[in-house]
Amino acid sequence: MNKSGQFSDNQNITGVKIIDKDFHKAKKTYGITLHLNSDKGYYSSCAGLDMYEIPTGEYSSVFELYFPSVSIDFKLVVILATSIVETISKASTNKFTDHAISLGHMHKYNNTTPDYLMIDLVLKNKAGYHNDVPLSVWDKAYKK
Repeated sequence: MNKSGQFSDNQNITGVKIIDKDFHKAKKTYGITLHLNSDKGYYSSCAGLDMYEIPTGEYSSVFELYFPSVSIDFKLVVILATSIVETISKASTNKFTDHAISLGHMHKYNNTTPDYLMIDLVLKNKAGYHNDVPLSVWDKAYKK
């Protein structure tokens, strides 16, 4: 059995050890590496936190996701918290050009297993044209 608060991961995501370099005081930061889902053509996966051992009660969770603003369209970032056991009463996400913050309020009524707070992640690439066409292409005359 995992300890409460332990990170678990799904496909296309790799959990990394706890990072102590967070700018928030007395908070744990779990680093993740999200891999491209080549079937879908964008980054998407699910991460989970084991909530089994924490006592019943009311909780708030904050999930911050930082991403490279050069390649990710922040308007298309989705962070969604779901759970089978906990009741999530409110969830909101604020999006910025290089990160998104999701705040969720939940109530745990019992200790049914498995008890994971799942965070669905979707990040889509920016669309556009490549600007790396060789200059020699523009200097040649078009011939049929």
